[in-house]
Amino acid sequence: MVYRDEVTSVLKSQSSRRGPATSSAGAAPDRISAMPKINLEHISIVVSRPQYDGNIGSLARAMRNMGLARLRVAAPQADLHSAEALKMACDAQDVLMNANVYGTLLEALADIQIVVGTTRRVGVVRQHVLTPRALAAKFVDVSQAAEIAIVFGNEGTGLSNEEIALCQWLVTIPTAPSYKSINLAQAVMVIAYEIFVINTDMPPEPVLDLAPAAAVEPMYQALRDSLLEIGFLDPNNPERLMFALRRFLGRAKLEARDVRILRGIARQIKWYANSNRGSK
Repeated sequence: MVYRDEVTSVLKSQSSRRGPATSSAGAAPDRISAMPKINLEHISIVVSRPQYDGNIGSLARAMRNMGLARLRVAAPQADLHSAEALKMACDAQDVLMNANVYGTLLEALADIQIVVGTTRRVGVVRQHVLTPRALAAKFVDVSQAAEIAIVFGNEGTGLSNEEIALCQWLVTIPTAPSYKSINLAQAVMVIAYEIFVINTDMPPEPVLDLAPAAAVEPMYQALRDSLLEIGFLDPNNPERLMFALRRFLGRAKLEARDVRILRGIARQIKWYANSNRGSK
């Protein structure tokens, strides 16, 4: 008899066996949704002395991609409304149009309670820097009540020491030591991405229906018999390869349905070997 149909039926019944989520599993998304999130309405991206129209447009697009919309620009050398800026912003032109422009960085930060400076250099006045991921985690609590600004500097020089002095926290993006300079829009995207990830509801990990030993051991015996049948195992020392087989299948965290499929494969191998032998 051919056992191919049995394997197919196992696969087809997968969804019906798992069925709808149980009450405990169904509660998981609610628990995830209830977790505190960063208040994006309290997050502003501030750029000091930007030089290039294309960069300011590109960073507006990066902000929109990650759900941020509040842009402040201090002492811009770039034209936020130029054709180049609007082209690079693509569908995020509203971020540019609604941006607030200030004469100095201090003016741009007047109502901000938590100021985060971005830097690629570390020194006497640039110590205790955070990674973007660690920074985003800190935002969960403080963003509920405080206004937060993430400040980016000029494309050529970054933030000056005087500008860094206005910041309570510092963040740096880890890069290869051989080349640490990052494009302005790319830097905005990296930090905004970490904020976005924290605010994203991730689906719960599926609960595996792991097979018990009472089901796994007969499966190994069936595999052993079928592999001996086709000459794959050394009849004088079959456990040598079976030990390796047990090791990598054990790492696979076999579910009950996996065990049934493997037993069906083993029976199919044995049936084929016996039928082929009988035809000779």
